[in-house]
Amino acid sequence: LEDDVDTHIALSGVFGPLKTHVLPTVINDGLRPELMEVNYVPGVGGTVDLDGRARGSYLPWHFDDAYYDVLNRGGVFRPMQLPEEGGETGFIDRAAALEALPADIRRRIEGLNVVYRINLDMAEQRFGRHPTMKVLFESDYTKAIMARSDELPRAIHPLICTAPDNGREVLNLSPWYAVAIEGMDRE
Repeated sequence: LEDDVDTHIALSGVFGPLKTHVLPTVINDGLRPELMEVNYVPGVGGTVDLDGRARGSYLPWHFDDAYYDVLNRGGVFRPMQLPEEGGETGFIDRAAALEALPADIRRRIEGLNVVYRINLDMAEQRFGRHPTMKVLFESDYTKAIMARSDELPRAIHPLICTAPDNGREVLNLSPWYAVAIEGMDRE
């Protein structure tokens, strides 16, 4: 199943209706807009320095599609080529993250909304930025997306929301795409 696009799409559809991603890069020359290709080519893709080590295609802490009006319920990832090193992906339980917050912080964020907008420019990341990260090189893909960023959607979501499938409250925060807390100064 190394390159079985139909199987990938069928598996993804088990979890619900698929949507077309707002970004223009899709595999198969746009013939299958249900799939988005995320790749890194050394010397072509964006590169950052983390703790004195160059890394390609670094994605900071986020949840996918925070900038859509309807929250993304998930995604099915299929690696086509794995790097010799790196490539780590981490996941968190957002309900457990909310439960771990001190009571005073939870009270402070209840009822607040986060404004999200797509911004792939790592140098402009406002929240959750890795403290040692320095952008070494931005990809042409990122530059093209950011050149038309005013055309791309933005969304407002509650900082604490209820998961529709199990009724648990979750911390609904994606620092990478967060622009502001609605009604508050950026500071």
